[in-house]
Amino acid sequence: MITALLLFPVIAILFWLYSCFIPQRGKLILFDYVLFVLVILLASVLVQLVKRVDWVGAGPVWPEVLAVVGAYVIILGGLSAGLCWRRYKD
Repeated sequence: MITALLLFPVIAILFWLYSCFIPQRGKLILFDYVLFVLVILLASVLVQLVKRVDWVGAGPVWPEVLAVVGAYVIILGGLSAGLCWRRYKD
């Protein structure tokens, strides 16, 4: 739950920025929607995997921190790759 609260505002801002920087400003195509869903699914899988690991000697916040950082990397990487693809394609 904490991870979702930490991710939601940043994801919303990153998706908005993505739509601002595509070649035809604000014109999202099917590729963009598929990319958004794929990025969210991959980040969700990572969050679930990180939370299942037994972190011996770590505090209760450590899995949350690792899950959020890993999700940010996946989301930023995916959106950056999508933006580069859209700019290259158009």
